[in-house]
Amino acid sequence: GYGSGVTAFAPHFFTAENSARIKKEVNLIITATMVLLLLFYALTLRDFKVLLLTSTALASSLFVGLAAVTSLFDEVSIFTLAFGSGIAMMAVDYFFHYYFHGYYCARVKSRKKVFYAFLTTVSGFGILCFADFPLIRQLALFGIAALAFSYFQFSFLFASWRFAPKERRYRLRALSTGFVDPKIVFGIALLLLGFAFSELRFSGD
Repeated sequence: GYGSGVTAFAPHFFTAENSARIKKEVNLIITATMVLLLLFYALTLRDFKVLLLTSTALASSLFVGLAAVTSLFDEVSIFTLAFGSGIAMMAVDYFFHYYFHGYYCARVKSRKKVFYAFLTTVSGFGILCFADFPLIRQLALFGIAALAFSYFQFSFLFASWRFAPKERRYRLRALSTGFVDPKIVFGIALLLLGFAFSELRFSGD
């Protein structure tokens, strides 16, 4: 065609090509997330039992989230699996809080802080469930189901095992001693947020 090397044009070709690229990127995101998580556990906690159980809990929560979405939607976007998996991985924070604060090996077991964090996140996703955009509703439902299942496992199921941080673990002393003033971090965050709002543009398309 006119010396450009184009011999055919069809819109569905671009649709198929984009879908293939999206699937590759989704696989890359999920794989990279799991690899980074495994490396973090292997290099810092150095506890294979904790690594195995936590990985199983997070993986099962992904299936629960996917089951919840597919039960209510006839078609599920590949983006739901990609971004939903990243959202579900936030549940590892619940485990870290319990693990490093001695919840699993202490007699006094308070779940209030983690429950408030879980409730706040789920409430935000609950509001997004009322959005008109199907992808947002799918992501919100995926996040609620996956985080809820992870919270149940880390708060109740894992409590039956007496996990305690290993003495041979790698200690991030620079982070634990608070080498950066929280006020400085908060100020930088406000500046970045203000800059982001100043550069924000809305398109009618």
